[in-house]
Amino acid sequence: MTSRTPTTQQGSYSVGQAPRRRGRVVKVILVILVLILAAAGGIAYRYVNSITSFNAKVARNDPFAGLSNRPGGGVPGAQNFLLIGSDSRDSRLPAQATNSGGQRSDSLILFHVNANHDKAYMVSIPRDSYVYVPPGGPWQGGRTKINAAFSYGGPRLVVQTVEGFTGVKIDHVVMINFAGFKKMTDAVGGVDVVVNQAVTDPETHAHFKKGVNHLNGDQALLYVRQRHGLPGGDFDRVKRQQQFMRALLTTATAKGTLANPNKLSALLDATADAIVVDKDLSMGKTAVAFRGLRASDMSFITTPNRGASRVDGASVVLIDKVKAQALFDAMNSDSIDQWLKSNPGNVVTSGA
Repeated sequence: MTSRTPTTQQGSYSVGQAPRRRGRVVKVILVILVLILAAAGGIAYRYVNSITSFNAKVARNDPFAGLSNRPGGGVPGAQNFLLIGSDSRDSRLPAQATNSGGQRSDSLILFHVNANHDKAYMVSIPRDSYVYVPPGGPWQGGRTKINAAFSYGGPRLVVQTVEGFTGVKIDHVVMINFAGFKKMTDAVGGVDVVVNQAVTDPETHAHFKKGVNHLNGDQALLYVRQRHGLPGGDFDRVKRQQQFMRALLTTATAKGTLANPNKLSALLDATADAIVVDKDLSMGKTAVAFRGLRASDMSFITTPNRGASRVDGASVVLIDKVKAQALFDAMNSDSIDQWLKSNPGNVVTSGA
């Protein structure tokens, strides 16, 4: 095996060769489900039928079936969600599946809610993180890109991989597809983003003016997918995705959306059509438990890493094991706030 010094450039996919698909942009909406439920909890008593209907519509599977030697639980009351962005919403992908039809998880996020349920932390795990993936399906086990786990063993192997990599026990799993992004954006009437300078995507010809841009679902997809024509390439795209996520969360949890029965219904319907959750996740109970959370209560964090490198000719992301483990230990002890004092989270208010 060969490797070389990490760089700041992201290369094309080649470990366990598979094409990059458009579903990779779904990271910008993975956390919306939880915060929609949280904000909806505040009015759940007024719109009980909406929450009940939503809970009944959501597809489910069991990604924890048969797992053993799992990490111990963290602080009582705190909860950890694994959010998986994929190309499909196929609820027929059971936890016992040997593979998921060649699809790869395009986004992986550990979503931690503290024991008091008044703060939340979104920890992104780079899709190209070079980690140990246990045996599953045709895969015999070994180090590869973390997003390969979904292809080889479905959500069950993803849970096993992430728990082994982080030492964090996952309480619930939420999978979401690409199409849901557009529907959810349109359901809230679009969102406003601030662009630092006018830019046109040379591939799609989408144009974004300097200043405030109001984006509908189609425009939002173009905005968060663009990397060509941006000074920082993929890194500017990540900035845009974080900025847009906060804007969408803020709009989705605003009183004007959640206090309006029609808007709330449209938003919940769009979300229900886009997700698959574990069989034990109760939407109603989650809504009530997290009813005090807002977008402003969330911190955005990226798993500490040493940048991009190449292994056997493939571009991978090398995790900073010491710093990453300190973060995951803080998650287990429900003390991420302390970790953030010396490792500030990502705060993005405008996009390239």
